[in-house]
Formats: sequence, structure tokens, C-alpha cells
Amino acid sequence: MEDIITSIKLQTKELNLSSEKDDSISDKDCYIGAFLLGFIDYLKKTKIDSLEQFTKKLQKEIFNDKIVDKLIEEKIIPKNSTAISLQAIITEIKYIFKKFTSKKEFTEDLTTIQNELILKVQNIFLNYDLGKIEMAKFFNKSLHYDSKIFVYGYSIDVIYALIYARKEGKNFKIYLATSENDDSNKVYEILKKNDIDCMLVNGISIMLYLKDIDFILTGADAVCENGGIINKVGTHTISVCAKLYSKPFYVMVSSLKFIKMYVMEQKELKELNNKYSDNNTGIVDFTPPEFITTFFTDKGIFLPNAICDEIIKLFYNII
Repeated sequence: MEDIITSIKLQTKELNLSSEKDDSISDKDCYIGAFLLGFIDYLKKTKIDSLEQFTKKLQKEIFNDKIVDKLIEEKIIPKNSTAISLQAIITEIKYIFKKFTSKKEFTEDLTTIQNELILKVQNIFLNYDLGKIEMAKFFNKSLHYDSKIFVYGYSIDVIYALIYARKEGKNFKIYLATSENDDSNKVYEILKKNDIDCMLVNGISIMLYLKDIDFILTGADAVCENGGIINKVGTHTISVCAKLYSKPFYVMVSSLKFIKMYVMEQKELKELNNKYSDNNTGIVDFTPPEFITTFFTDKGIFLPNAICDEIIKLFYNII
């Protein structure tokens, strides 16, 4: 495991990231990018003696929870919801690799297989960035002029989509929810610099604004198998308020954050919250699919049940 840890650590240094001081609004995405670039470097340097041996090596060193724990222990990534998103992406890469290697013959040229694997991760890295453009385009086509939007939680995908829509000439007003120790002030400054009408509001005061807004928009740390999402604590509360007033609740998230986890109740996230928070307080909660109106992803616009189908295709390969 030390080889992959070293590769990722080098990438975080090159990107000037610090797990103890987050200076950029895109830090979570940068850590994910650093992992993917480090993985590419690891694949290039790893000697493959046999496909079977290499598959076992990947399973032991990368495709498990231990690598995320090690990255936190070594202070390479922060101990927060970044770890949850990264775990989702590692799980997805695992299944992409599993499908790829299952189609390969053990007699095939190992150098060719290695190069194909490197190319796959490079494509994942490129598509992760290009996916933001696709999500922004889908969102822009659905956005009506002069919409009033309640935005909850930091999400670089949401920020990018809003900036894209404004540059495409759309006018809208943002009610940006704030909470203690979040990135709302950074987001506010970015939106204002891009000529977006934006005002900061206390997240717990959403009931004061629900009658005025058209919809709620948020991101997600992970999308579960049943179409629900894991996201910043308070997301579920916001979604319940939205449903009470029949306001659409939209989620913008990369398809790389689909996770092989079936969650039914909040208590099932207790382990994650204890593991990735410093003071054992909740950092994420679960929003069930019945509270979500629509997903905007890099693969298209989906209802929660359609997201379930996409996840089944990815992890179970039965439809």
C-alpha cells in the first residue's frame, strides 16, 4: 500500500493541498483528482507478473476501506465528507476494473493490459472534469428565467452549473444557505464575482423563504443504491420542508459518486459519521429517494428510480 500512498501524496503536494487547511472552494474535487492522478502514476510504475497477481494486489492495496483510512491517518486527505466521496469513487473504479479484467485472457500481453488500465483511469479523470460541463448544460436547459433557487451545501458541481447558466444569459436569484463552519462565504463571493444575484440566509430559516422560491438545489457526497443521497447534515431536513410545500428538490452529482450501499435509516450512517468527524457529531445525513425530485448527472437527467437502474447496471451487471 505504501507505493499508492506515496503516489497520491506527491500529487496532493503538486496541487498544493493541505488536509489541515482548505484554501480553495474546489478542495474536495482536487483531492479526488489527486487520488486519480496518483493511481495513474501507481499503475505506470507497478510491475505486472500476471493478471491474477495484479488483480489480487489491487484488491488488497486499493479496493477497500483501508486506503481511505490510511490517507486520513497520513494527513493526506482531510477527515471529513471528502472521504465518503472518495470511497464511492474507489468502489466504482473497482467494478469498472472487475468488468474489464473478467473479459481478458490470462495469455494476453500484460503490457497491453496495463496500458489499457492506465487509459481507463485517465479517461475517468478527464470525464470527472468534463462531467461538470455536461451537468451544467442539462441544468441550463431546464432552468427558467428569473427562477428563485434555494442552494444548500457546498458543491463545486452546483457552483459551476450556476456560473455556466449565468454566462449563457439566464437571470436568477440564489438564496444561499449558511451553517456553522461551512464554505458558504466562499461560495457567496464566487457567485457575486460572476454577476449572480445572491443573498446569504440561515439554513434553518428555510421556512421563511419556501413560499418565494421555485426549487431547492444541492449536491451529494454519494448516491445510494435505492436512489437516496448521502450529503451534508441538514440536507434531509431541507428536503422534508421542500416536500411539505411541494417544492422540487434537485440534486446535482457526478455518476462517479454512485456507491454500493443500500441505506434505509439515518442510524445506518452512524459509523460513517463517527469515522469521518473529529468530534463524533453528524457531518452527513441520508435523504431518501421519495424526497428527491430529479437528479442532474453527467450521464443525463434522472428520476430516483432511474438512478437505481444505473447503479444496478454498474454494480450488478444484470440489466
